Amino acid sequence: MRKFFLFLCFSFFSINFSNAQDYYFKHFQVEEGLSNNTVLTSIQDNDGFMWFGTKDGLNRFDGYRFKTYRSNGDPIHSLGSNYIQSLHEHNGTIWVGTDKGLYHYDKKLDNFTILNEAINDRINDINHDQKDNIWFVSGNILYKYSPKKERNDHF
Repeated sequence: MRKFFLFLCFSFFSINFSNAQDYYFKHFQVEEGLSNNTVLTSIQDNDGFMWFGTKDGLNRFDGYRFKTYRSNGDPIHSLGSNYIQSLHEHNGTIWVGTDKGLYHYDKKLDNFTILNEAINDRINDINHDQKDNIWFVSGNILYKYSPKKERNDHF
């Protein structure tokens, strides 16, 4: 019985290994369009784009090329900093945490808006809850943003 069990195990593993696919990895760096080789955070959005937050900008990758978003002197419609700490998507909105505040991306207008100018510290993490509130950590403070009420609370 033991020999039969060993034969079955060997047969099972050899079948699985023989059907394994070869994987191809391509490395992307500054030379291929990435704004900086130090990627601090990444997400894939609902549209299939890959977003990479680096020390020098936010990069959207469509599978072929990068589009880079940086602070451009327009404090109303661009990122306030090029140092991207955290990313999160919820309900079609991409939230971008920089070292100078939290921004949300408007897909239709292809621009960014700061959530609250008073919160201008590093955004360490972003998440959401079942009530669609956005939770984020800035400095040592936990914040909750309610998009329905357009209100920030801190804890």
